[in-house]
Amino acid sequence: MMAGNMSGRVGHRKRLICVNAANLRANHLYLTGHVDFFPADCYGAPSAKGPPGKPIRLDADGIIKPVMTDIPTDAKSGKPRRFFCKRAWVREFFERHGIKPGDTISIERITSHHYRVTPFEAKEQRDCPTTFIFTTEPEGNGPRVIELFAGCCYVGVRPAA
Repeated sequence: MMAGNMSGRVGHRKRLICVNAANLRANHLYLTGHVDFFPADCYGAPSAKGPPGKPIRLDADGIIKPVMTDIPTDAKSGKPRRFFCKRAWVREFFERHGIKPGDTISIERITSHHYRVTPFEAKEQRDCPTTFIFTTEPEGNGPRVIELFAGCCYVGVRPAA
């Protein structure tokens, strides 16, 4: 799992996670490399081994109810696991946004225990039109040319604040 970090001040409030096929099969968002992004008190004991961590709120784009979850720790090592304790919402999130392997998910910190989860690059961006069809024949006898600018383009919708 590639764990993308963002530099500077943005890296303190937003992290990018690349989705792979294993994420889709297991309904996980792997948090490898992002342990420092979540508050220390949100890491709890494994299910029946002790108290859970302090819940964090995840507002997942397209999911009506906020997800209240913690991040479990490994029973033997005590180290944080690589995913959120509650994961049932992940499948709905992936399906709603047409998430495929290679897509990127953004997790943005709103407050210390409140986060927003949105697709950073997903099906909506992959499906933008790249073919242009001209319905009328250009007029005149001059040369027929088309300029193709090979610059950077971003097409997307930012989530409402």
